[in-house]
Amino acid sequence: MRGSRALASSVIALGVVGVIAANQLVTTPNALKATDSGVVQSSALYCTGLTNNAGGAPGFISVINTSDATRTVTANVFGLHTRNKVGSVPLTLAPHSSANFTPSSDLKGSMFSVAAFVSGGGVVAQQVLRSDGNDGACTNGGVTQWYATGLTTRVGSSTILSLFNPTATAAVLNIAVYSTSGFAQPAAWQGITVAPLGMTTVNLGDQVINQHHFGVGVTVLRGALVINAVEDNHGQVAMVPGATAPVSRTVLPQVTTAEKTASTVVVTNPSNQSASVTIHLSLKGTTVPDQQLTVSPLSSAIFAVTPNSAIPSDGEATATITSSTPVVVGLVTGGGHGYDTTTMPTPWHSWVLHDATGQGFGSAVVTNTGTSTVTVSVTVTRNGNTGTWQSAVAPGTTVPLLAIATGFHTLRAATVTVTSDAATIVVGATQVTSPAGVDPVNVLNGR
Repeated sequence: MRGSRALASSVIALGVVGVIAANQLVTTPNALKATDSGVVQSSALYCTGLTNNAGGAPGFISVINTSDATRTVTANVFGLHTRNKVGSVPLTLAPHSSANFTPSSDLKGSMFSVAAFVSGGGVVAQQVLRSDGNDGACTNGGVTQWYATGLTTRVGSSTILSLFNPTATAAVLNIAVYSTSGFAQPAAWQGITVAPLGMTTVNLGDQVINQHHFGVGVTVLRGALVINAVEDNHGQVAMVPGATAPVSRTVLPQVTTAEKTASTVVVTNPSNQSASVTIHLSLKGTTVPDQQLTVSPLSSAIFAVTPNSAIPSDGEATATITSSTPVVVGLVTGGGHGYDTTTMPTPWHSWVLHDATGQGFGSAVVTNTGTSTVTVSVTVTRNGNTGTWQSAVAPGTTVPLLAIATGFHTLRAATVTVTSDAATIVVGATQVTSPAGVDPVNVLNGR
């Protein structure tokens, strides 16, 4: 994610084309007509935020079939600044395989959204930036509430909201800002309309001037939207998928404490009550006192993990954040080449980690965020070879995936599925960087 480029902001209305998707974050059944089998039931995947080569976030979509059956995919591509309404990409995926396509090759435009319809389940997708492989997960439906924090509009940086309406009715939204200095609801961001199967981008720098470590909340008053924040933080571009609700407890499994790095936990409080926040850091061989943070109503606050004289430089820490009032948590990391922003993960019982670039991972771990021991199953497919291993993971414990999948010495060019007997696990990974741990991967939640 090197080489900062300006990210354009514009609006286009697109006509209703093809299949109508559901307007909530659930797997969406759609009728796709197949020439050889009549009508089949399918699931849907939605992506938004990639740009053309002249934009700030060029890249490709990687579609992964984790099932034991062949899947067919029809990917409809929508774009801004395009003469055509839609492009179409057909894909056939063998069991446990993947395929890539580049939206800008199938439709001329400035920024793109994709609605992909799949003949069956077990298929996930991710957006991959060409600059260094940073990725953003595609979702299986639109949302009515969305938050992200740790964002920036400082000089030399930008953050663009990419909003795609996958439904057959117009969507209406409001945007609120939660900064370290307080709350704002810019008039220009109230009552924004996104046409059916249309795209809109919002440049946060138009209203939030030269701000750092702030949060935003998007409330969809009508319909549902697929949302990504595309952030260029001093030359490092990231897809920030956000979260759909504040929480009282969350876990960040990979917070780097390495020398010559910076790690900042950003906490946004979207409620009208003050939040008392406790940050507990688990670092191998070291006991770190719990850190306390008070976040005023409708605002954001930060805690610097690294550099911090009270916290030793010793690899990756697991941060457990608890709050008296539900909050949204982000992590901003960097190591001399810009900064990357990620949002708190939501624990679940299944995850998919896919190396679409062949560069491998700096680290890849599974964390049990629950209060009871769980059985974790790790399946690795690499170069046509597949193996499955199981291990018990104690509560509050983070374990490297390769410590479980002992038959592999690397996850380069691999697809990894991680499942558990309880919906309490989080899978985390980082890109290969120097210094280590400054470029987290958005692992695919297996919902």
